[in-house]
Amino acid sequence: MDTLSGATLISFLRQLRGGFASRGVGRFPTSVALVGMRDLKDYLVHSKDGVAINPGSPFNIKEQSYTLRNFTESEVRDLLTQHTETTGQVFTPEALSEVFRLTGGQPWLVNALAKECVLELVPDGSPITADHIEAAKEALIKSRAVHIDSLAERLRDPKVKRVVQPILAGASDPTMADGDEFRLCLDLGLVTLEDGVPSIANPIYREVLIRTLNYGQQLAIPAPEFKWQKDDGDLDLEALFDEFQDFWREYGDLWEEKADYTEVFPHLLLMAFFQRILNGGARLTREAAVGRERIDMLIEWKGFKHIVEIKLVHPRHGREATLEKGLKQIARYADKVGRDATQTLVIFDRTPAGRVMAWEERLRREQHGDVVVRWL
Repeated sequence: MDTLSGATLISFLRQLRGGFASRGVGRFPTSVALVGMRDLKDYLVHSKDGVAINPGSPFNIKEQSYTLRNFTESEVRDLLTQHTETTGQVFTPEALSEVFRLTGGQPWLVNALAKECVLELVPDGSPITADHIEAAKEALIKSRAVHIDSLAERLRDPKVKRVVQPILAGASDPTMADGDEFRLCLDLGLVTLEDGVPSIANPIYREVLIRTLNYGQQLAIPAPEFKWQKDDGDLDLEALFDEFQDFWREYGDLWEEKADYTEVFPHLLLMAFFQRILNGGARLTREAAVGRERIDMLIEWKGFKHIVEIKLVHPRHGREATLEKGLKQIARYADKVGRDATQTLVIFDRTPAGRVMAWEERLRREQHGDVVVRWL
């Protein structure tokens, strides 16, 4: 069903409706299952340019809708244990936990990660570790598999954008669940509710969304010509952020005019910058959910850890209140990650007052205890 739209979809449904009266063995199917990522009525609304479906419509042929739910963690373990029992190849306990953490139990993703490990990464039958699962995740995202591409394509839908953008920005939107948009994103499996808070469904989807939205930015960012590693092999974050501040000053306003997801443009550009510089050599973990008013990013590089928290100045809060809140939030995240990680709080001031400030005043570096604060 995902391949049909417009007049083709209406014609197909008309044939189903027309054959219904003569259904039976040798004449017409007695029952039909239409399988796709969305409910049938969502396809019809799309085909009718957003016009709602009349309940009495002759195309209202649906008897029942079913959604394939996500696997539980125990079901993921049972599934992969079946492979072990059949072949003898073991998934370590850490690997099993990582599969569930990365996928949230999404059935296609669970099978895709396992398949990548079994057939490509560890075909000799040796144990599959958490590192193999992480490598499989990267391969899956870079391969742009059909499922991943289909997910990325959904970002063009205004209904999806209305839900995804505030989640990525960590912004609270009391109207988010008012219409069909939120239910659509839930049905697609794109978002979920964690303790009642809307979030992107799983880490893989979150990574796909961000990489899709800032892919063009990554390609446009030049390769680094400055020294961005220290002699001990760790990242030189001071050099990296100095360079990004210069980059932001030169291109920020210009690129924002061309951006689609404008509310999260600063977040996406900063992450595109790091993705481009590190070029897949680091592990970037990102967290975002409605109401947090920030994005947390953990960079793991050659045994070193770096916390980067991104916040936007809200017109009602002002710079000082945003700074105070950001320092408290990054402290909580550091408690979770470990105090051995460096801490950088990046604050973008896109308010009218912030935009009229001179660049010399806007681009600042401050030290607050263990936290380096970068104003942009």
